[in-house]
Amino acid sequence: ATLRSVSQGTAEDFARQELAARQLGATTQFAASEAADGLTFLARAGFDVNEQLAALPATLDLALAGEIIRREESLAAAVAAQ
Repeated sequence: ATLRSVSQGTAEDFARQELAARQLGATTQFAASEAADGLTFLARAGFDVNEQLAALPATLDLALAGEIIRREESLAAAVAAQ
């Protein structure tokens, strides 16, 4: 399902979501499509559009932190296996 169908917002809401995804795609290591996926996830969790937009930057930060932890764990496992 797409962001538009999941969030069930207005055309104006979708334009705001699209702008936020593009801006975060341009200013973070995440692509705009990944930021949009984050908005979709938040919409599925019951967040309204304003809540989605407010929570998205922290959500992406959390996703990045989780990825860093996984990389460090993989590195530690590789070192331990030597």
